[in-house]
Amino acid sequence: MIHSSVNLVNQKKNPNDLVEPELMQAPDFFFDRIHVVDVLEHSEDKELINKVCNKVKQGGSLVLSGIDGIPISRQFSQGELPLENFNNILTSLKRFNSLVEFKSFFIKNNWQIKMAGYDNLRYYLEAIKQ
Repeated sequence: MIHSSVNLVNQKKNPNDLVEPELMQAPDFFFDRIHVVDVLEHSEDKELINKVCNKVKQGGSLVLSGIDGIPISRQFSQGELPLENFNNILTSLKRFNSLVEFKSFFIKNNWQIKMAGYDNLRYYLEAIKQ
């Protein structure tokens, strides 16, 4: 049974967790809320954000959280992030995303940004589908 509020994750730990293939099997416009946790940076699918957005029903929300490429690069360039830590982050990800990029994406696609911010090297964003 698929719940109307789910977490898109890389590894399932809870009953409401789904991995990419399971989410893609759900009908479009099905979910009230999808929380995407550290998935977009690890996915091979460059269109995953568009596919996830299609799964959210009108009035539903999408919450994103992950490692943001802008503060990581800034901290490294200012000597605040050691080279070893920077290399570990780089090699663990398939791509960098940024809060700036996601805010632009959601505004362009007529989603309402409910919350957007940083916590150290991580971005957090919640958007409501209009």
